[in-house]
Amino acid sequence: MSEKIAYHNQREIGYIGLALLRQWLVGENEIIEQLYSDFSKILQLVEIDKQSVAILEGIRDGYDKWSKIYDLMPNILIDVEQPVVEQMLQGISGEKAIDIACGTGRCSSLLIDLGFAVTGVDLSKDMLKQAKRKSLDIDFHQIDINAEDLPFDKCSFDLATLLLALTHFKDISVPIQKMHDLLKPGGYCILSDIHPWIVELGGQADYIDEIGSMHFVRNYVHSHSKYIRAFNLVGFKIVDCQEPILEEEHIGKIASGFAVSKKTLVTALSGLPLALVWKLKKE
Repeated sequence: MSEKIAYHNQREIGYIGLALLRQWLVGENEIIEQLYSDFSKILQLVEIDKQSVAILEGIRDGYDKWSKIYDLMPNILIDVEQPVVEQMLQGISGEKAIDIACGTGRCSSLLIDLGFAVTGVDLSKDMLKQAKRKSLDIDFHQIDINAEDLPFDKCSFDLATLLLALTHFKDISVPIQKMHDLLKPGGYCILSDIHPWIVELGGQADYIDEIGSMHFVRNYVHSHSKYIRAFNLVGFKIVDCQEPILEEEHIGKIASGFAVSKKTLVTALSGLPLALVWKLKKE
């Protein structure tokens, strides 16, 4: 079920405020003056843009609608996260891997290249359609991992991945338990998500559709301690944890979509952790 949410350049105003906070007592006058200039411009836009509406989507519907353009849009979260995921995958051996919340299959394809027999599961049928076009060698299934029993034997996979998805669930314990159940003893899990700090700052899974309407799927904040408690509860050992950061080059890819200057966005966001990536082992 979709829901319309009004917004009035809150994100831009928030980024200006964040940039000003990060310049408090240590900033350069030139940068601070630019921030106040941006703030004046945004206040004028708020008066003009009071009818802006974003459409809140459920996970299934949101990603079904997103699927046609998902791989065509700049995605700095993937740009930041994927190199770390690829590095963590190195050295993991085995025969079978499962890519949970596989989306359009970007990680499934990586796992095929590493020599695994790959099973991909996702809630969205239309994201899976895109994934199936990329590879005929992957066994894809439409499954709601949060609600359904998975049709796979326990202890049957050497590797499980779950990338950029848990933030959409209020309770992360169920999918983490299911991943643990599916892995053989000694098997590995690579888990990534948008960093909780970014979600706290308003980061949502938002996109603009083909006719210019904004849609988003809700993200929930999951702190490091919440992850660690869930890992400990099922018996996952933490092998590695990395928090790749936003660089100016990443911010440049999205700056044209904002009503503030690139310099303001860089001042607000550069150096902040964008993703959280875990490497886990089932003892």
